[in-house]
Amino acid sequence: MVQTYCNMKKISVIILALGLVTSTYSQVVPTQGRKTIKVKTKFIGEFDKEVRSSFYEAPHNYHMNKLPKKLKKYGFTNVKITALGSVSYNSKNPISRLDVGIAQIRVGANVETVINTVTTKVDTSKFQVNFTCDQGEFKVRLNMFVSPMYVIAEDNKVVNK
Repeated sequence: MVQTYCNMKKISVIILALGLVTSTYSQVVPTQGRKTIKVKTKFIGEFDKEVRSSFYEAPHNYHMNKLPKKLKKYGFTNVKITALGSVSYNSKNPISRLDVGIAQIRVGANVETVINTVTTKVDTSKFQVNFTCDQGEFKVRLNMFVSPMYVIAEDNKVVNK
């Protein structure tokens, strides 16, 4: 009976320790909002990307006023935006513009189209907002309409598809 009690005590201490470890490394997003938002990572190093300003003054001010209201729908309270803009990223399978040009030649595209394809720079950036609130600090990926898509996970070693 005493040995069973000791084993139960050890198990409960282990469970408590595991609970504390996982809670310190995972972000907890609020679930009491009208909508829910997922925590995930699309590419390695996504959380560490630096946000650069990419809006003109009028749209920037508009989104700075609208985003706290949008984030409130997800349960975030007292939102204070620390950064709003875009981050550059490296896609998983970068397709060379030269490869696209070669493919166009093979299907019979004219020379001007191929030259435009090869020399056109592709924008590899995504919108992001960093903010603090009552629930903590968060980095949220935004879609092209500046609406929240997902919270960027702090642990950048796990990549979701």
